[in-house]
Amino acid sequence: MDINILNGLIFSFFAGLSTSIGAAFAFIAGSRGGKFLSFCLGLSAGVMLYVSFMEIMQYSIANSGKWVALFAFFGGLFQFQLLINLYQRHKITILREKKKV
Repeated sequence: MDINILNGLIFSFFAGLSTSIGAAFAFIAGSRGGKFLSFCLGLSAGVMLYVSFMEIMQYSIANSGKWVALFAFFGGLFQFQLLINLYQRHKITILREKKKV
């Protein structure tokens, strides 16, 4: 068997196993409350984002250089945070207007 096929099968097996372990955590968290489940979901989302960004970051550094890639990464984070803050202010304004009516 080709080594690439074997590696693919091994990684697929561990990905499925990790999904099963995550489902077990969800069942355990359902009986304990929402805080543990929220923590686990936040942790898994953070790990997935980190892995995705670091995969993209390698190509970005290779094509544009280390400093341009670093500036673009933190610039994107800043823009995302700005959008979140604007959305929250808009949402608070709408909620205040609904209470007045």
